[in-house]
Amino acid sequence: MELNLDPYLETVEELRPYFESWEDILREFLRSWKESGHPSVRLLVFGSIVSGKAHPALSDIDVLILVPERENLSRIRRLWFSEFRKRHPFHPFEFHFADSELFKNWYSRFVDRWHEVKS
Repeated sequence: MELNLDPYLETVEELRPYFESWEDILREFLRSWKESGHPSVRLLVFGSIVSGKAHPALSDIDVLILVPERENLSRIRRLWFSEFRKRHPFHPFEFHFADSELFKNWYSRFVDRWHEVKS
């Protein structure tokens, strides 16, 4: 039996630009997000992309959206996904959302290296 890997290889090639310019993509989206009325949201990237070990065939790109206390986390999550998918319907980003308490009590305990995307 011969395996047809063409669809898999096509998917990897579609994702490759995200792995090559993930910071530019996130920076541009963050800039427009802030201009649309959410100036205090921060983006913290972690995982294999930060350590230089990510690959489009094996990895996603982990991004923590740090939401200020006064914002509604569920509302921000819904808006973020809705707006991001309009621009990037097929992407490798894995978005996580947290306020400062969740960040302190969960993420900061398990993630040792971050890269903050600035707009």
